Amino acid sequence: MYLRMFGDRDRSKAAQAILVARAFRKRLFPNEIFDEHAWGMLLVLFIAFADGEVISEIALLERVGLSVTAGRRWIAHLVGEDHIELREDGGGVTLSETALTKLRIFLDEACDVSNWLVSVRH
Repeated sequence: MYLRMFGDRDRSKAAQAILVARAFRKRLFPNEIFDEHAWGMLLVLFIAFADGEVISEIALLERVGLSVTAGRRWIAHLVGEDHIELREDGGGVTLSETALTKLRIFLDEACDVSNWLVSVRH
């Protein structure tokens, strides 16, 4: 049986779980084989969105553990791909509507898989 997510707060919890799992993985395997800086940024921005928070570039980079130099390159790439937007007032970084929609779909489907795996074990 599959369960649908009901809102962005639930999806935010799923995004947080993904980040926690990545932190576990980081302790065991070198970063070089799992370079997912852009993915981490998208998840952090989704969590911030669900919390009603707009975060600065610097706060985003701190949360994903990137230097300013490398982080700004990733931000420029994500802006160019229309995944994130820099607020015109200079007040932070947010997800684009396109990325927000795609992340909602991804997190719903990831939770469906997780729920299915739990049901299989019982």
